[in-house]
Amino acid sequence: MLAFLYGHPDVAFVYTDNQWIDSAGRPTHAYIVEPPERLLYTNVVGACFLYRRRVYETVGSYAEDIPLAEDYDYWLRVSLRFRMAALHEDLYCYRHHEQTLTHRHSPEAIRAAMWKALARHIRAIPWADAEAKAAVCINEARRARFERHLARMIQYLTLGFLLAPTWAARYVTARVIGRSAL
Repeated sequence: MLAFLYGHPDVAFVYTDNQWIDSAGRPTHAYIVEPPERLLYTNVVGACFLYRRRVYETVGSYAEDIPLAEDYDYWLRVSLRFRMAALHEDLYCYRHHEQTLTHRHSPEAIRAAMWKALARHIRAIPWADAEAKAAVCINEARRARFERHLARMIQYLTLGFLLAPTWAARYVTARVIGRSAL
């Protein structure tokens, strides 16, 4: 990773593929990282990353008010100011076991924490257009509806309409009335 950063002075943050292993050290899963543009949809960075000192000096520390997604919040803040890159080399073994945060908390709790981080930064993300941001919000609103979280559904839907009013209105109308509205 260090060689990659030296060879790419325009990149300030690099992250890599890694191998998940069980408690006995046996490989169980190859974790192939996605490009940084996918941060709008999920945490793509994983457990193996390296960044330049100026990233920390500019972005600061992890957000302590977002447990379960403090890393995702950090990656989003980094992406607002710096170029990130995925390095497709398997450079790390991540021991996945029952005591990891991922196992100890429900997927819903993790998703809610990630949404809190994304909602905090989504308006400022320079590398995604308004329609893509609105689509993420409206999809989260649909998920909240199915999970019977009315307040969250309204929050996500409102944000989607604020980000791209015309697109959101057409999209929601098409979903409610039918495809002919598009």
